[in-house]
Amino acid sequence: MRLIHWLQKHPLVLAAAVPALIMAGYYIATKVWPFGNNSIMTVDMGQQYIDFYSYYRQTLFGHPGQFFFTFNKDLGGDALGTWPIT
Repeated sequence: MRLIHWLQKHPLVLAAAVPALIMAGYYIATKVWPFGNNSIMTVDMGQQYIDFYSYYRQTLFGHPGQFFFTFNKDLGGDALGTWPIT
């Protein structure tokens, strides 16, 4: 009863704990580090970074005019989040 009352006063704790528990359950089920030897980065690398670096190389060596903007990738595409802005 005290726990329910406390959670009603602090709902953001539940908003943070539920996704953390879901991700922990997923990591345990798929044996991702620290619960096993697998890595989630291999999936991310295959879906995002390989295409990004391929496009980056093609832009630098083949079509430098596309360096700042292109219609080949839509806004919000995978390359937008990894573009090195410094």
